[in-house]
Amino acid sequence: MNKWKSLLSGGDLRSIGQSNEVVRLITCQEDFDAVFAFLFDNNRLLVMRAADALEKCSLDHPEYLTAHKKEILQLSADVTHIELKWHLALFIARLHLSNAEADLASSFLFEWLSNKNESKIVRVNALQSIAELSKDNPKLKNRLIKLLPSILSEQIPSLKARIKKLKLL
Repeated sequence: MNKWKSLLSGGDLRSIGQSNEVVRLITCQEDFDAVFAFLFDNNRLLVMRAADALEKCSLDHPEYLTAHKKEILQLSADVTHIELKWHLALFIARLHLSNAEADLASSFLFEWLSNKNESKIVRVNALQSIAELSKDNPKLKNRLIKLLPSILSEQIPSLKARIKKLKLL
């Protein structure tokens, strides 16, 4: 078993295990790429922990995501596990996207944000990502502003708090 798999394994879905240790050990693009490969694993636990570690790492090194832009957009189109969606939503905002890619990504994000059956964490992260993408895109900003009354009417504290924090109203 390789070192990454060993660090990401064990326990259950309620725990991040040693993913913070993985973040500390990712020191270059090659390390990031090795952990990124786990996003395609059949083991949901490995996927969740790898996504957690990669998301934390990409806060300081968003450039590591660049090599995986197409994969991130494809994963976003096909994702079924909510734990992966949480992180994909945040990855998207850290990518440099063409107009066509931004349109594609925003379609996922708006779908996740407006779906009342979606995880609240996914919805909050989708909101965060849309807000980031809309800073340079008036069309997205207008679409988001039009959606906000509907989101606020749901009276979901986490969404209301994020809307307030992002100063969207």
